[in-house]
Amino acid sequence: MQWHWPLGAIIRQTGGPLFKITYPIALSEMLWGTSAFVYVVIFTRISTEALASSQIVTTIENLFIVAASGLAPAAVATVGQALGTDATRNAQQQAKRVLRAAIVAGFIFTVILFGVSFLLPPLYPRVDKSVLNLAFWGILIVAAVQPAKVVNNVLGTGILPSDGDTKFVFLSHVLSSYAIGLPVAALTAVGLRFGALSVFASRALEELSKSTILYRRYRMRSWQRKLET
Repeated sequence: MQWHWPLGAIIRQTGGPLFKITYPIALSEMLWGTSAFVYVVIFTRISTEALASSQIVTTIENLFIVAASGLAPAAVATVGQALGTDATRNAQQQAKRVLRAAIVAGFIFTVILFGVSFLLPPLYPRVDKSVLNLAFWGILIVAAVQPAKVVNNVLGTGILPSDGDTKFVFLSHVLSSYAIGLPVAALTAVGLRFGALSVFASRALEELSKSTILYRRYRMRSWQRKLET
């Protein structure tokens, strides 16, 4: 009597399809980490004050990123569940609801971040005023694009991947970050020496570009047809 482990059959049946869906997400996350590192390098090329201000802005912004992190799993759960039961219209409605919630949350974060920017002196009493001044304007720039950033999170890691559209999500990150955000940051901050605010603006431009790309994909008929198949 011989015992045959079913591992090989399981890998053949699920490994290929699973890899096809997940590898774009893994690559996208890796490229996101790399782009964040390159932005830090650009800040270091400007000045120590610029680097310190970027860390303050990132720390404060991350609080709101964590607060919005539940929207993407909610999109995956609700849209994916509807697709699993072939409820196409319900999936579309759920996607719209989560997207509206993301936009509302983004505007709320904008208002809160705007208020937090005026609290930097008491929050960082021992930090130099020049650093706080850069951080103040950096937070205002970041606050302005919070709706786009939350929408990117919901579309890029929630709604579109729930239908297996992960390759386009990967492409959107490559275009917005490596074709727009980072080149503009390097040109304006290092080449033209416009300073730290140009890097914050470049990151904002990246978020706006990505939201435009992802939202157009969401609105395209091809994505709607994929839901119906």
